[in-house]
Amino acid sequence: MKYNVRQTGFAAVEMAMVTPFMLLLVGGIIEISQFFQANSILTGVTREGANLVSRTSATAPDDIMNLVSRTTGSLDLSEDGVMYITLVTGQEDDAPYVSEQYRWSGSGLDHTSSAWGQCSSWTNHQCNIDSPLPTLSDFPISLSPNESVYVVEVHYQYSPLSSLFIKSGFVVSDITYL
Repeated sequence: MKYNVRQTGFAAVEMAMVTPFMLLLVGGIIEISQFFQANSILTGVTREGANLVSRTSATAPDDIMNLVSRTTGSLDLSEDGVMYITLVTGQEDDAPYVSEQYRWSGSGLDHTSSAWGQCSSWTNHQCNIDSPLPTLSDFPISLSPNESVYVVEVHYQYSPLSSLFIKSGFVVSDITYL
């Protein structure tokens, strides 16, 4: 005896079970690609800023930071970012010291510098560095006496797409030594 059982609706049930996982997968791919894009933009900004500040002495560091901030495309550094330019100089028989530090006037994020975050007062976005000049014992580059390096860093408050549902976000940073 044969039973003639109709089997309809299986495709709809399978689709209902698979769709949430597929949406999570697609959302994750989009999120990761946006994070990598933001990281790539920040790397380009620090490299271009270091290139400009090391090649010109007539342009103020804040003007350079204003210029490179315009190249960020979809990232709004004036709302969610901050830039620093720090001049580090080597000295004989001691760790290198910070001779100048500048903070971008258009920054919208309160985040300290990774190169040297101990500035207690600022005048026109330049750090008032007290004597004796602060040394950096953990500076990653070995400098000869009187050799100088510009450290350009950008910090950006990244807000993932998931922050629409869950309060989240973190600071993405990039630093270039030149």
